[in-house]
Amino acid sequence: MGSDSVSGTASIAAKADNARTSSHLKRERVQNEGDESIASVPRAKRQRVNPHILQPRDSNLQPLDQLPGSKLIPLAFAGSDTPRKFEYSESEIKILKVIGSGDHSVVFRIAAGGRTFALKVHKYNNKAISEHGTPKPNIFFESEHDAYTRLSSPSESPVAPIPKYYGYVKFTKLPQVNGPGSIPRKLFKSTTYRPAVYTDFLMGRGHNESIYHDTWRDYFLNKSGHCILRGLVFDEVVGARHICDSDASNPDIARSGREGLEAVHERGVLHGDVKNQLNAMFSVLEKRIIWMDFSMGEIKTNIGNTRFTRKASQEIRDWNRCFKAGIGRS
Repeated sequence: MGSDSVSGTASIAAKADNARTSSHLKRERVQNEGDESIASVPRAKRQRVNPHILQPRDSNLQPLDQLPGSKLIPLAFAGSDTPRKFEYSESEIKILKVIGSGDHSVVFRIAAGGRTFALKVHKYNNKAISEHGTPKPNIFFESEHDAYTRLSSPSESPVAPIPKYYGYVKFTKLPQVNGPGSIPRKLFKSTTYRPAVYTDFLMGRGHNESIYHDTWRDYFLNKSGHCILRGLVFDEVVGARHICDSDASNPDIARSGREGLEAVHERGVLHGDVKNQLNAMFSVLEKRIIWMDFSMGEIKTNIGNTRFTRKASQEIRDWNRCFKAGIGRS
């Protein structure tokens, strides 16, 4: 598919970020990364940016891909069948524009190999690096990576109604827009309308004025050249819209969403955030629901058959509640 046929319809989960963080806290999972999806949004109004801190210095800092005993060494992800790298490396990617941004991730449009893709880079929790002296794996990245690995195939269409997934990419530098006509931003100094680049990849930041003796600054400077961030590469979703109130009486849309969830569950994956209807897009071209944003997802092998079955049934009930009573399986 050529770049002229790919249009951005991304970034649908920014409104759900607070609820998503709260849910993860209740599950007592590591706080790190998060969500939006792959659908373009109108340009936001410019807002004044205040300087932010990163964190107090931590002399025990270690690179992300050298944590002792970490599942990130080598880059293999918990529960993944076959972790797949994007065929183009960091140096071969041109970042064209930001097409979505929320509290937990940034979505870029990128160019590589003569076409365009959506790149979703999850953020770190600001507190993670000060706990035990090392940054933590991004739970939102891990969840979404595991889900897409199980739901997609390198050479075929996805086995469930989701955006086509191409693999992960590792970054040794903070990604920012570097397309034609772009003006590079400063890494650690914000101005009135141009926040520092590091602020794109930290959530829950503090408000100390000084960042120059800060562990996150050292980490993002990355003098050692190790991996500091990872992102997931997808097709942008073309010709899709959010479901709306008028869809509540549409049995075809209800059935499509339910069958899509069932296909996801058959692969041993829970979506994790079905109640947020922003995560279900109706494809006008395909006449079906496409499920987005698995950063709250869970894998059957990680939680066991009993819990998985119970949660899968609950997801179906949550979806059915979005529609008028009486909509049933045909």
